Amino acid sequence: MEEYDFVQTIYHADFAENNSNFIDNNVLLSSREDGNWCGRGMYFWDNLSNARYWQNKKKKHSNRDVTISQASLRCYETEILDLTDDDSAKALYRAAVHYKSKVGFDVDLCKLGAVINFVHQALIDDQQKAFSVVKLAGVYGRNKEENLIESYERAYDKGRKSPHATSRLKIIYSVRHEGLLFSQCLYHS
Repeated sequence: MEEYDFVQTIYHADFAENNSNFIDNNVLLSSREDGNWCGRGMYFWDNLSNARYWQNKKKKHSNRDVTISQASLRCYETEILDLTDDDSAKALYRAAVHYKSKVGFDVDLCKLGAVINFVHQALIDDQQKAFSVVKLAGVYGRNKEENLIESYERAYDKGRKSPHATSRLKIIYSVRHEGLLFSQCLYHS
Protein backbone atom coordinates (compact mmCIF):
# COMPACT_ATOMS: atom_id res chain seq x y z
CA MET A 1 0.00 0.00 0.00
CA GLU A 2 1.33 3.40 -0.98
CA GLU A 3 2.12 5.79 1.86
CA TYR A 4 0.68 9.27 1.47
CA ASP A 5 1.61 12.27 3.56
CA PHE A 6 -1.99 13.55 3.63
CA VAL A 7 -4.96 11.42 4.74
CA GLN A 8 -8.34 12.92 5.66
CA THR A 9 -11.79 11.41 6.19
CA ILE A 10 -14.20 13.50 4.12
CA TYR A 11 -18.01 13.61 3.73
CA HIS A 12 -20.33 14.38 0.82
CA ALA A 13 -24.06 15.16 1.15
CA ASP A 14 -26.09 14.49 -1.98
CA PHE A 15 -29.22 12.86 -3.34
CA ALA A 16 -29.29 9.14 -2.48
CA GLU A 17 -29.01 8.00 -6.11
CA ASN A 18 -25.91 10.18 -6.65
CA ASN A 19 -24.20 8.88 -3.53
CA SER A 20 -25.05 5.30 -4.53
CA ASN A 21 -23.45 5.90 -7.93
CA PHE A 22 -20.37 7.36 -6.24
CA ILE A 23 -20.04 4.41 -3.85
CA ASP A 24 -21.08 1.50 -6.10
CA ASN A 25 -19.44 2.62 -9.35
CA ASN A 26 -16.63 4.89 -8.09
CA VAL A 27 -18.12 7.75 -10.11
CA LEU A 28 -16.81 11.17 -9.17
CA LEU A 29 -19.78 13.56 -8.88
CA SER A 30 -17.93 16.52 -10.36
CA SER A 31 -19.24 20.04 -10.12
CA ARG A 32 -18.70 22.29 -13.13
CA GLU A 33 -18.49 25.28 -10.77
CA ASP A 34 -16.68 28.36 -12.03
CA GLY A 35 -18.02 31.03 -9.68
CA ASN A 36 -16.83 31.67 -6.14
CA TRP A 37 -15.93 28.26 -4.76
CA CYS A 38 -13.38 25.51 -5.51
CA GLY A 39 -13.92 25.14 -9.24
CA ARG A 40 -14.44 21.73 -10.80
CA GLY A 41 -14.39 18.55 -8.77
CA MET A 42 -16.44 16.64 -6.23
CA TYR A 43 -17.06 18.67 -3.08
CA PHE A 44 -16.51 17.26 0.38
CA TRP A 45 -16.67 18.54 3.95
CA ASP A 46 -13.93 17.83 6.48
CA ASN A 47 -16.35 16.74 9.21
CA LEU A 48 -19.71 15.07 9.66
CA SER A 49 -21.41 18.07 11.26
CA ASN A 50 -20.79 20.21 8.17
CA ALA A 51 -22.05 17.41 5.92
CA ARG A 52 -25.23 17.18 8.00
CA TYR A 53 -25.65 20.96 7.65
CA TRP A 54 -25.51 20.59 3.86
CA GLN A 55 -27.77 17.50 3.95
CA ASN A 56 -30.44 19.50 5.82
CA LYS A 57 -30.07 22.42 3.43
CA LYS A 58 -30.58 20.16 0.39
CA LYS A 59 -33.56 18.43 2.06
CA LYS A 60 -35.32 21.77 2.54
CA HIS A 61 -35.24 22.43 -1.21
CA SER A 62 -36.20 18.96 -2.45
CA ASN A 63 -38.52 16.10 -1.62
CA ARG A 64 -35.80 13.58 -2.58
CA ASP A 65 -33.79 11.47 -0.13
CA VAL A 66 -30.44 13.09 0.76
CA THR A 67 -27.70 10.89 2.18
CA ILE A 68 -24.12 11.34 3.31
CA SER A 69 -21.24 9.36 1.91
CA GLN A 70 -17.81 9.21 3.44
CA ALA A 71 -14.43 8.46 1.91
CA SER A 72 -10.78 8.62 2.74
CA LEU A 73 -8.86 11.25 0.78
CA ARG A 74 -5.28 10.06 0.39
CA CYS A 75 -2.73 12.09 -1.53
CA TYR A 76 0.52 13.99 -1.28
CA GLU A 77 0.42 17.51 0.13
CA THR A 78 2.01 18.71 -3.12
CA GLU A 79 -1.23 17.69 -4.90
CA ILE A 80 -3.33 20.08 -2.78
CA LEU A 81 -3.98 23.70 -3.69
CA ASP A 82 -4.51 24.86 -0.11
CA LEU A 83 -6.31 28.19 -0.25
CA THR A 84 -6.46 28.35 3.55
CA ASP A 85 -2.74 29.14 3.25
CA ASP A 86 -1.93 32.76 2.28
CA ASP A 87 1.20 31.79 0.35
CA SER A 88 -0.75 29.30 -1.79
CA ALA A 89 -3.49 31.85 -2.44
CA LYS A 90 -0.89 34.42 -3.55
CA ALA A 91 0.80 31.82 -5.77
CA LEU A 92 -2.56 31.02 -7.42
CA TYR A 93 -3.11 34.73 -8.13
CA ARG A 94 0.40 35.11 -9.59
CA ALA A 95 -0.11 32.02 -11.76
CA ALA A 96 -3.46 33.37 -13.00
CA VAL A 97 -1.91 36.72 -13.96
CA HIS A 98 1.05 34.97 -15.63
CA TYR A 99 -1.06 32.57 -17.68
CA LYS A 100 -3.63 35.23 -18.47
CA SER A 101 -0.96 37.34 -20.16
CA LYS A 102 0.80 34.31 -21.69
CA VAL A 103 -2.24 32.80 -23.40
CA GLY A 104 -4.25 35.99 -23.80
CA PHE A 105 -7.34 34.50 -22.17
CA ASP A 106 -9.48 36.98 -20.25
CA VAL A 107 -10.28 35.15 -17.02
CA ASP A 108 -12.25 37.13 -14.42
CA LEU A 109 -9.87 37.33 -11.44
CA CYS A 110 -12.85 38.01 -9.15
CA LYS A 111 -14.36 34.54 -9.77
CA LEU A 112 -12.30 32.13 -7.70
CA GLY A 113 -13.70 28.97 -9.30
CA ALA A 114 -13.00 30.28 -12.81
CA VAL A 115 -9.44 31.20 -11.80
CA ILE A 116 -8.85 27.77 -10.26
CA ASN A 117 -10.18 26.03 -13.39
CA PHE A 118 -8.15 28.30 -15.68
CA VAL A 119 -4.86 27.83 -13.81
CA HIS A 120 -5.41 24.08 -13.54
CA GLN A 121 -5.88 23.78 -17.31
CA ALA A 122 -3.01 26.20 -18.03
CA LEU A 123 -0.64 24.12 -15.89
CA ILE A 124 -1.65 20.97 -17.79
CA ASP A 125 -1.27 22.73 -21.16
CA ASP A 126 2.16 24.02 -20.05
CA GLN A 127 3.09 20.44 -19.05
CA GLN A 128 3.47 21.46 -15.41
CA LYS A 129 2.31 19.46 -12.43
CA ALA A 130 -1.29 20.48 -11.68
CA PHE A 131 -3.07 20.15 -8.35
CA SER A 132 -5.63 17.37 -7.84
CA VAL A 133 -7.41 18.74 -4.76
CA VAL A 134 -8.51 22.24 -3.77
CA LYS A 135 -8.95 23.08 -0.09
CA LEU A 136 -10.59 26.28 1.11
CA ALA A 137 -12.53 27.71 4.02
CA GLY A 138 -16.05 29.00 3.48
CA VAL A 139 -17.74 31.44 5.82
CA TYR A 140 -21.25 30.46 6.86
CA GLY A 141 -23.76 32.29 9.05
CA ARG A 142 -23.98 31.88 12.77
CA ASN A 143 -25.49 28.73 14.18
CA LYS A 144 -29.10 28.95 15.26
CA GLU A 145 -28.41 26.62 18.14
CA GLU A 146 -26.25 27.89 20.94
CA ASN A 147 -22.83 26.35 21.41
CA LEU A 148 -19.72 27.30 23.33
CA ILE A 149 -17.81 28.77 20.38
CA GLU A 150 -20.81 30.75 19.10
CA SER A 151 -21.45 32.16 22.61
CA TYR A 152 -17.80 33.14 22.89
CA GLU A 153 -17.81 34.78 19.46
CA ARG A 154 -20.95 36.83 20.18
CA ALA A 155 -19.45 38.05 23.47
CA TYR A 156 -16.14 38.74 21.79
CA ASP A 157 -17.70 40.71 18.90
CA LYS A 158 -18.82 43.48 21.24
CA GLY A 159 -16.37 46.10 20.01
CA ARG A 160 -13.26 43.98 19.49
CA LYS A 161 -11.92 43.15 16.04
CA SER A 162 -8.83 41.11 16.87
CA PRO A 163 -8.51 37.40 15.95
CA HIS A 164 -10.82 35.05 17.79
CA ALA A 165 -12.24 31.53 17.69
CA THR A 166 -15.19 30.90 15.38
CA SER A 167 -17.21 27.97 14.11
CA ARG A 168 -18.34 29.97 11.07
CA LEU A 169 -15.45 28.78 8.88
CA LYS A 170 -16.10 25.47 7.16
CA ILE A 171 -13.36 23.53 5.37
CA ILE A 172 -14.29 22.27 1.91
CA TYR A 173 -12.32 19.98 -0.40
CA SER A 174 -12.84 19.69 -4.13
CA VAL A 175 -11.36 16.44 -5.43
CA ARG A 176 -10.61 16.26 -9.15
CA HIS A 177 -9.44 12.63 -9.44
CA GLU A 178 -11.33 9.58 -8.18
CA GLY A 179 -8.01 7.74 -7.73
CA LEU A 180 -7.42 9.77 -4.55
CA LEU A 181 -10.58 8.47 -2.84
CA PHE A 182 -10.61 5.21 -0.91
CA SER A 183 -13.05 3.27 1.28
CA GLN A 184 -16.18 5.02 0.00
CA CYS A 185 -19.28 4.10 1.93
CA LEU A 186 -22.66 5.44 2.93
CA TYR A 187 -22.53 7.06 6.34
CA HIS A 188 -25.07 5.55 8.73
CA SER A 189 -25.78 7.51 11.90
